[in-house]
Amino acid sequence: MSSLGGKKESYKDKKSLVIYFSRADENYSVGYIDKGNTEVIAEYIKDITGADLFKVEPAKPYNSVYNICIEEAKQRQANRDSTYNR
Repeated sequence: MSSLGGKKESYKDKKSLVIYFSRADENYSVGYIDKGNTEVIAEYIKDITGADLFKVEPAKPYNSVYNICIEEAKQRQANRDSTYNR
């Protein structure tokens, strides 16, 4: 049971979906990882709430090397379609 605004409510009786984006591969501080931090947290939320999971994947995967990935992400942000800037 969880308390929201003083009202106890069971999430097991609700339909929920956790949508997340998470990156594994080389991590800045710990080396290579199988699961990104956000995926680990999404799985905790799933376990607590019984929600379904949906992992968002980029159409073109990022490089597995951390520093190259960061540069790719910066470049993708700089080149994104202006319709997303509204």
